[in-house]
Amino acid sequence: MLRKIARWNFGFLIVLMAACSKGDESIPPINPKPDGVFTISELMFHPDKIPIKTSEPTFSIAGTLNYKNASDGVKSLRLTSSAGFDTTLNLQGLATATNGTIVGDFILTRPDVPVQFSFEVALTDGKGRTSNKLSGAITIAIDDSGMSWYDHTIDPYVNFNDLGYFNDMFVAVTSAGTICTSPDGIHWENHILPNSSPMNYPLRGITFSGSQYIAVGDNGTIFTSPNGIDWTNRSLPDNENFNTLYSVASNADIIVAVGENAVPVGRIDILTSIDGVSWTRNSFSENRSELRSVIWTGNRFVAVGFGRTEEFGYPLLLTSLDGVNWSDISNTNRKGSFIYDVIQSGEKTIAIGTNIVVIGDIDGNWTWHDIPENVFVYSLAWSGNKLIGVGNGIFTSNDGLNWTQRHPGNNLSDNYECVVWGKDKFVAAGKEYSKVTISP
Repeated sequence: MLRKIARWNFGFLIVLMAACSKGDESIPPINPKPDGVFTISELMFHPDKIPIKTSEPTFSIAGTLNYKNASDGVKSLRLTSSAGFDTTLNLQGLATATNGTIVGDFILTRPDVPVQFSFEVALTDGKGRTSNKLSGAITIAIDDSGMSWYDHTIDPYVNFNDLGYFNDMFVAVTSAGTICTSPDGIHWENHILPNSSPMNYPLRGITFSGSQYIAVGDNGTIFTSPNGIDWTNRSLPDNENFNTLYSVASNADIIVAVGENAVPVGRIDILTSIDGVSWTRNSFSENRSELRSVIWTGNRFVAVGFGRTEEFGYPLLLTSLDGVNWSDISNTNRKGSFIYDVIQSGEKTIAIGTNIVVIGDIDGNWTWHDIPENVFVYSLAWSGNKLIGVGNGIFTSNDGLNWTQRHPGNNLSDNYECVVWGKDKFVAAGKEYSKVTISP
């Protein structure tokens, strides 16, 4: 709920209504005596819808109202609200006219949860008479439109390969082989991992299984943590570490990590674990291929990536009910298209990459769609209402098929690597060090 008015902006502008002459009529005095009831009218204020934005603790509302027949000017303005505040502002000596317009703004504390509140405003004149009341309403709402984005410089000097939001905390894995955590997406703490290789192999994927965090990366790197802060090395033995793990997901029964194994020839790699400690390599294999992302949709695992023949590449899409037995439903006719990420959005599963979107329903039926070549997406996020895709820019979509660019990338085609929705905001990051981009 709205807690209180943080402060008033006392620099109110008082605009007096000047009388104008008409024809042969005499010009009335600038401040005529009141000839009736003290009233206010035409209350106007903007905005009436405020987005939740934890990076900005206050918000401002600009307002105007007209008053008429004030005896000895306006003495005070009283504002009351259903949110529980009751504040009186002294206007003595500022609004001395009998008739006029008051223009000003209020600076209020921004709530951290959605809420709608009504308010009433009334004036008291110099003789102590109280005007009628005028009312309005303000909505504090979640803004997941993805329309406005803001860059933030962060410390430490790292770049993020994947982002997650779990247990009221943002978690990111970095190219430096470290893990960062944040309460708000802006202020980050870097955690150096224990017993890791001196080469600091890059980490690529992060998830929370319900009981532990799991991070995966290059050369078979796997770490687990009960709290996102204290990590234990679960990496594969040296003789098995020719693989890059890009993504990890889980359900209540099993953890699945996917990527690419370089030996003997580039092929997909699928690892499974019951506890995050002991890992088993799946026998499913497809040469010249790699998996970039895996999710649990609620009724099946879906893994996506790309395969290669000697002549062309094609999008790779695998599904599994148990994480062990996999079905390949790839479309080799989609030559030159790769899939980089997959996400569950409501009852739809959406996979995206270069020039292609694949949409699956709850029964496991899939449709393949083209998207414009200028939409290059590496990572997806879903707010519960809006889809965000990041890659060579930041894009929004309502249905996964039609995408609109909202924030430009730079000259790198893979400017953004990852995006996540958490604490009523989108947080995106990527190739640029020490930078996150946030909406709203």
